[in-house]
Amino acid sequence: MLGEESVENHTFSVQEQTLVQTYLEGGGNLFVSGAEVGWDLDYYNNGSGFYQNYLKSGYVADDANVYQVSGVAGSIFEGLSAIHFDDGTHGTYDVNWPDCIEPYGGASVCLNYDGTSYHAAIQYEGLFGAGSQSGKLVYLGFPFETIYPESSRNNLMERIVNFFEMQTAVAGLPGKNKAPITDYRLCQNYPNPFNSSTIISFEIPLDISNQFVTLTVYNLLGERVKNLIAENKIGGIFQVRWNGTNDNFQKVTTGMYLYRLRVGAYIETKRMLFVE
Repeated sequence: MLGEESVENHTFSVQEQTLVQTYLEGGGNLFVSGAEVGWDLDYYNNGSGFYQNYLKSGYVADDANVYQVSGVAGSIFEGLSAIHFDDGTHGTYDVNWPDCIEPYGGASVCLNYDGTSYHAAIQYEGLFGAGSQSGKLVYLGFPFETIYPESSRNNLMERIVNFFEMQTAVAGLPGKNKAPITDYRLCQNYPNPFNSSTIISFEIPLDISNQFVTLTVYNLLGERVKNLIAENKIGGIFQVRWNGTNDNFQKVTTGMYLYRLRVGAYIETKRMLFVE
């Protein structure tokens, strides 16, 4: 969260740029927000190559002159509208110059400044630089911490976390009225049918300390489409978002798909319908 850091105190120093490049090339997930990132890196050329190739953006204009954004159809923020950030009267600070940006190098727009032709945020999934592992990026051209009310910030962050497919294990009871997890369980995805993305949940018994888990999407011919998880996990509840792309980051075609959870000897498969 870079607020309004700008040219005098650089949004990303040369050392920071190097660290971020290495992180993203290794398949990392990065969320960045700030009102002067494009101005500093691209306009003043304090790192235009880094800005374009690792933040996947191009600088367009210095000030959108509005304090409201909405999600773009087909993006991670689809359906979110009239998201306000502070003009200095709602408890944080006045965002004087929210950057207007454009996607670069395979990125796509996920937020627009309302009532304008300017873009406010981009998202990206794929390779960075010389990397061989897929990483993800969400970049806002205005400060995330100035979004109000808190519920709007939470909604935005929930979408980002889901896009990054960050899975959180529950160390204790999953809910006040639910018994401790003692069995494996693969849940039906939701929404189903789906268009832009869907969430797949599964449970692993809490007494499991280190078990190799795979969650894989197949077509009806049994061909692998997308490997969602392949790693060791402890017991808990997990959620993964699938955005309808294959292992080559290409959108799949409309149709029925299978998703299969494998944990040791436990295997369960369910169906889901993708509608383009």
